[in-house]
Amino acid sequence: MIMTAHRRLIPAAIACSALAVALVAHASAPASAQSTSLQQQARTDQVRDQLRSSSLREQQRQQTSDTTRKAFQQSGTAQQGIHSADSARRDRYRSQQRDRVQDYLHREQAASTSHSGSTSAASQPAHASSSR
Repeated sequence: MIMTAHRRLIPAAIACSALAVALVAHASAPASAQSTSLQQQARTDQVRDQLRSSSLREQQRQQTSDTTRKAFQQSGTAQQGIHSADSARRDRYRSQQRDRVQDYLHREQAASTSHSGSTSAASQPAHASSSR
């Protein structure tokens, strides 16, 4: 049971720690406009809430899976099927959490690039702005 609890919490902890690292790295960049800072905070809060909500849903799903596993304890075939489904769901969950963090980082990077690009466009080579 302890192993199951760790298995449930590790993906959530990884996603939250990845977000925390991203937030610390992003917070070190200067924000010149108050509205940019508020928008950034709103996006950060939204992603944190999504990660937390998703983590709670995953924990509930894992508890349901554990209950199902106990009910079918005598059936090796059912246990194998449950294990396969759990494994696929865990992979999908990790991928979704990783995608949420990556999407957040890309949006923040785009926002900071567009903000810094408008103030320092003259200092960038012409091909730098046309690479996208």
